[in-house]
Amino acid sequence: MTTTAPAPARPAVTLALDLGRGLDAPGADVVLAAAAQLFGPDAGAHLALVLDREPVEDDGVALVARLLELVPRLEALPPLELVGPDEARALDATVRVVAHGDPAAVARAVALLTATAQTLQEDRTPAAPATPVTGTASAAPALPPAVLAARDAADERRRAEGPAPVRLLVPVQHLDTWGALATVVAAAQRHPRVEPVVVALDSVQSRVPGETAAFLDAAGVRHVGPEEGVAAVGTADVALLVDPYDEFRPAGLHLTDLLAAGVRIAYSPYARNISGSPTEVLRQYNTPMHNVAWRVFAASASQREMFARHCRAGAGHVRALGSVKGEWLLEHVPPADGWTTRWRFARTVLWNPHFSVGPGGWSTFLLHVGTVLDEAASRPDLGVVVRPHFRLLPDLAASGPQGAAAVARFRAACAALPNVHLDEDRDYRTALHVADVLVSDLSSLVPEFLELGRPAVHLQHAGYAGAGAEADWRADVESVLDEAGLRDVLARAATGDLRRPAVPADPRGAGARVLDAVLGDLVQEVWGRV
Repeated sequence: MTTTAPAPARPAVTLALDLGRGLDAPGADVVLAAAAQLFGPDAGAHLALVLDREPVEDDGVALVARLLELVPRLEALPPLELVGPDEARALDATVRVVAHGDPAAVARAVALLTATAQTLQEDRTPAAPATPVTGTASAAPALPPAVLAARDAADERRRAEGPAPVRLLVPVQHLDTWGALATVVAAAQRHPRVEPVVVALDSVQSRVPGETAAFLDAAGVRHVGPEEGVAAVGTADVALLVDPYDEFRPAGLHLTDLLAAGVRIAYSPYARNISGSPTEVLRQYNTPMHNVAWRVFAASASQREMFARHCRAGAGHVRALGSVKGEWLLEHVPPADGWTTRWRFARTVLWNPHFSVGPGGWSTFLLHVGTVLDEAASRPDLGVVVRPHFRLLPDLAASGPQGAAAVARFRAACAALPNVHLDEDRDYRTALHVADVLVSDLSSLVPEFLELGRPAVHLQHAGYAGAGAEADWRADVESVLDEAGLRDVLARAATGDLRRPAVPADPRGAGARVLDAVLGDLVQEVWGRV
């Protein structure tokens, strides 16, 4: 899991810092702070932060959040990666440091790092202090010199070739985020001056090998495999991405690979504003991806304002051109041979429980699954579509025998009720179109459902703070905290007695507007100054 860009040449020293269970291990934060202060990008060091398990997405987010507190910008750090025990054993580490433990162990670790830094500095000129990025709303992202040099070199090659076709690289991996790409890709495939290269990538979240390719085939989208996608990086002009999570993309398609090839990053956020927690704000607005992106295409003016407030690069590179996912939702027509042909209920509730059932999570599934099924059984005329987050049931089943038994009981209960449909289709649009009301944990599906102009209810976990101030949809939804509130909502859903949201802005044409902005700005930058 690479966190900062690799140096042009192989660093002289690889330092393996054993963080144990992570940043919350005793003393780990102190040792990491010392490493951040002692080693700069030109120190000749490569830091491998070693966990006692394989890293997951939240580990990377927490690490970046902490690093941004320690240094003014990530470019002030040496090349750095987060690894698990298997990869750590294969490291050719010059120095290995146990970076956690009691105060004495922490002191020894800091002393060893200090001695290593002093040794490296004897033959090197100290790097200049890093300058913070101001993040003003009118400023374009301040990119590292190496990135600018790579882009300039790529631009020179493109000017020699002429302005067409523009090569748009589109990695597709998490199928639940395809909507943030779909109508842009459709516009690109129709455009005579664009050559889209859609790359089908599976991930640890794929249910079967080749699932992404099969999904794109069903959608009528031309695509290539991972090897062809990596090969296309060298000739791509722009890469269209929806998330900042490099750990899921294969080597050759990481952010650093794209920047090193001079590729511009166009970013179409996979989610709308939902939470105000520091981790979520970082995840949505202030990762390295957001800060080095050439363009970010926000769904709304309020989402652009969040970049102005939270992104170190500001919002000068952010354009609010409408919701690509909203356009994709509105253009959907449920399949003529699907389950909806047998769905004959006057009113339908869609329940969307999140996967975060552990401590600190906001899923209400375990709290309210009994209530939802009980209400469904007592109201046979009310259709109930259950669409859990795609990770909920697999994660719960994998948690142990009790979790697996709970999932089995839940599936059996859904199958036994004729007015309950358990929807696990990768394309969630049919479930949204069928529903008259959405009852949801904190989720980006809430603002998406509001695009349909129908009532939504936020089922809030009592132990979680709920939607943050940047969730511009809060005024349009009700919030309930307990079983009594949930039963009341379901009773009113059966009669249609729920408040409708304000009429949303029409998102149609958003994909074409995004593509036109990419083409117009690219042509002006690359060929307009010749």
